[in-house]
Amino acid sequence: MSRPTFLQENAPGTSIEHQAAQFIERRDCVHWTDSDQTEFQAWISSSSAHRIAYLRLEAGWKRAERLAALRPARPGWRARLVPTSTGKVAAALGLAIAVGTGASYYASLPKFSTYSTKLGERETLTLRDGTRIELNTDTMVQIADDQDRRHVRLERGEAYFDVVHNAAHPFTVSVGQDRVTDIGTKFVVRREPDQLSITMLQGAARFDANDNGARKSLVLRSGDAIIASAEGISLTKKPHAETARETSWRQGVLVFDETPLSEVAAEFNRYNRIKIIVSDPVAAKVGIGGTFATANVYGFARVAQGLLGLHVENRGDQIVVKR
Repeated sequence: MSRPTFLQENAPGTSIEHQAAQFIERRDCVHWTDSDQTEFQAWISSSSAHRIAYLRLEAGWKRAERLAALRPARPGWRARLVPTSTGKVAAALGLAIAVGTGASYYASLPKFSTYSTKLGERETLTLRDGTRIELNTDTMVQIADDQDRRHVRLERGEAYFDVVHNAAHPFTVSVGQDRVTDIGTKFVVRREPDQLSITMLQGAARFDANDNGARKSLVLRSGDAIIASAEGISLTKKPHAETARETSWRQGVLVFDETPLSEVAAEFNRYNRIKIIVSDPVAAKVGIGGTFATANVYGFARVAQGLLGLHVENRGDQIVVKR
């Protein structure tokens, strides 16, 4: 896995935008041939500035088409703008941008590089500014390739962030519509299908959340743990021993302290292809303590059978535990 870097593209010049406008005009206003497509692909692939200019102008042109579609059209005609010169393309794009197309904003958005781990894998990324990101099992992040936007999207899974603070360029982690902004800190973010959890290990961070349609901001400090779901946001304080257990995956182990078997099974299942199935509710409530390697499913099964007196059955890709 290559080391991520932050890069910034130069803004496209007017001559490049003129070329982009010509391609848009030819595409939409004349018969587009295979030769035209080949020429266009060569042009847009030759420079990131070409690609940015084209996407920005295309976004504006589509907006202009939508505006034209709102006007009455002659029967049997498709409602659209049909310019007769590149100047009219530019004029239409200028109109669209003037009414808020967001095309310039679109062009300014950073590109993102994607990094991920497979089931049972862990990976450490070190950014150019010294910030470290540790990816847990089955995790995907997208990192902005822009030195001025220190922004990471957590698409799935769990990650530990050891952020080098820079007040001029805040470091942010977004999960859907929610966002964590560094104030000089170490924290863990975990994304699940139905909830988001954040555990502060050191320092402070601001959490901006979409709480049932309303924006809410909270400052989190060392030991704070937050869970955000469709039901709302809950904030608790956790002792160091508990946060240490929850982040033990960074050392490749899982630590339990009288943890119900159902929760133990769910944690092991995050890391392994072989799944632990707890088949009855009484066994699910049995408390388990100990330290296990994340991949040591069979070692856990021996403890469940030998020390807890539970019945363990190996079914290939499943280990079924019951009374």
